[in-house]
Amino acid sequence: MQKWTLLGIVSLILIVVGLGMNSLIDRVIKNKFSQELNVNLSNTYMMLQLWVEAQKSAAVSKGLERKVRTLTEDFMNKKSSKSPDEILQSHFLKEIRQHLRPMCRVYGYTDFAIITPQKRIVASLNDSLVGQSITSLQIKFFDRVLQGETILTAPFLSDFLKTLDSNSTEKQALILSGTPLYDKHGEIIASLVFGIQPQMDFSTIFQVNNTSHNYAFDGDGWMLTSSVLNEQIRELGLMDSEHPIFNLKILNPKCNLLKGEEVSHDELAFTYLVTHALRNPKGVNVEGYRDFRGVPVIGAWMWVEDFNIGIASEIDLEKAYATLYSFRRLFWYLFVLVGISGFVLLISLYIIMHFYKKAKAAEQFGQYKIIDRIGKGGMGEVYKASHATLRRITALKLIQPRQVSEDNVKRFEQEVQLTSRLTHPNTIAVYDYGRTPKGIFYYVMEYLPGITLSELVYKNGAVKEGRVVYFLTQVCSSVAEAHSIGLIHRDIKPANIMIGERGGIYDFVKVLDFGLAREINDISKEYVANEKGAIYGSPHYIAPEALVNPEDIDQKCDIYAIGAVGYFLLTGKHVFNSKDPADVCRHQVKTKPRLPSEVLGKPINKELEDIIMRCLRKKPRERPLNAQVLYKLLKNCQTDWGQEKAKLWWRENAERVYTDLDSSKVKEKHLDTITIDFTTRT
Repeated sequence: MQKWTLLGIVSLILIVVGLGMNSLIDRVIKNKFSQELNVNLSNTYMMLQLWVEAQKSAAVSKGLERKVRTLTEDFMNKKSSKSPDEILQSHFLKEIRQHLRPMCRVYGYTDFAIITPQKRIVASLNDSLVGQSITSLQIKFFDRVLQGETILTAPFLSDFLKTLDSNSTEKQALILSGTPLYDKHGEIIASLVFGIQPQMDFSTIFQVNNTSHNYAFDGDGWMLTSSVLNEQIRELGLMDSEHPIFNLKILNPKCNLLKGEEVSHDELAFTYLVTHALRNPKGVNVEGYRDFRGVPVIGAWMWVEDFNIGIASEIDLEKAYATLYSFRRLFWYLFVLVGISGFVLLISLYIIMHFYKKAKAAEQFGQYKIIDRIGKGGMGEVYKASHATLRRITALKLIQPRQVSEDNVKRFEQEVQLTSRLTHPNTIAVYDYGRTPKGIFYYVMEYLPGITLSELVYKNGAVKEGRVVYFLTQVCSSVAEAHSIGLIHRDIKPANIMIGERGGIYDFVKVLDFGLAREINDISKEYVANEKGAIYGSPHYIAPEALVNPEDIDQKCDIYAIGAVGYFLLTGKHVFNSKDPADVCRHQVKTKPRLPSEVLGKPINKELEDIIMRCLRKKPRERPLNAQVLYKLLKNCQTDWGQEKAKLWWRENAERVYTDLDSSKVKEKHLDTITIDFTTRT
């Protein structure tokens, strides 16, 4: 009787524990995907904002060009009938087309137009538009531009500024970017407008993440972006064109079309996501609902009020919860076995514990499949890896305990913890962190295809002044966030700054390796606690005070390093060119750097040179106060570098740059980050 009672108690405990574990894992996995969807959505929103600003900046830049303004003003002041034939034969149209056609080609614009305050088109690549009046649907947009606003519309259907090779009479999906044109007296005389195809760069923003289906939609439920599911959508008969923009309405078919189920003849409503996005600005659903294919999915949404569109991120429910479903099947299978007899119960308990331990180990490390090694440093190795469930490409950094001391392991943990507190888009993002049962430390961060600034200089030489400012302002933006929460980086150098293309934005900077970062109030504690009395840093970029009074350093040491990076980019050389770390450190403390213009043997932008040299002052109080102040100083420098030139540079050089970055061809020439022992200083 006691045995049966014990068996019943054990069985009851097992049932309660099993159901509790099942519920807990269910919540944990769903919470994880809720966070993942929101991160995807936030990243997409950030990329959308950057793209909008880039498009506006490009339009403003062209609108402020003297040639565009002068040609337009002269034409507007010319006394003539300005008939279509007269405009088509005019010197103005010939010159303005010749000037703006390259920009349309580079940015993939469908066309441009210059429109008078009387709503008449006086310039375009399309002869049929010249001399015509705009339709009433576009008047509100042009009225705002003529009032001094620079505007980018959401995608809409229009027959205005269609592609030149289009012979169709149907309306096309279009985004308009418009900015005012001013005469020499500062009066608005016309508006400059560019047509953008949504299926180009705009759609690319939503296809950066390959683990989820991201898209945009309008208030009427129309799809506004091309989709990674384009081929599938065509096969299901949901659209008969090349892309789904204004060709696919996001409706719930009430059945799974992928399984060949027949669509209901009842009137169809919007999907759960679209319905709720029109009511609530932001939300997430991890329980599941049908998408426009009728496939069960989980998703998150956000309504972008400024752009008057919704953005969404969805993952197939079956794909997302494959691990959860597998666990449930295993659990109930084991439970049936447990119910057969007490012996099977004990054996099953052992198996459950055995599989539970293996599942925990897999959760900590095995969920990431290593693809290839992409780097090796003093503290460990970095691999290109893929998440087993999400299929997301990541960078996985590993540290074998036998390779490093306990102090370095603590630095590794610190890098993860500090970097995870930073959310700026120019700072590398950390996704996961842990230790395997074998004691291997690891953390997972975003995978960044691109090159470091040191690789850029060693392959291409000194960088143009405008591009230097473009890079440094982004570095300052990243570091400013760290400074704002009381952190300093302590190892800013070209090898820790990557550039590349992110979501259609070129020359996008990512600041890496916060492994030496410290809270300002903890610097003196670190120095006292260190048994060796040592500090860490890269000799070519370490500030003088870090060598003389390491316990008193503050944000100014990062300012010094940023100045040294700018010096390296401008000249192609370090501030002090020596291969001996001790010699470099002596110069950092005692020697005044040469002016970049002296090193180059030619004059450079005086304002930029003064900022760089101010950052390199020996006395911290003579440098800019922090990264935010330095950012503002750099922003005041007049530069000629922007997205247009950056995009051209990458299109012309990307293939060569990535081909040449074989480890056997490019070797870093910086002195590595080192430990400096102050107990033996003389």
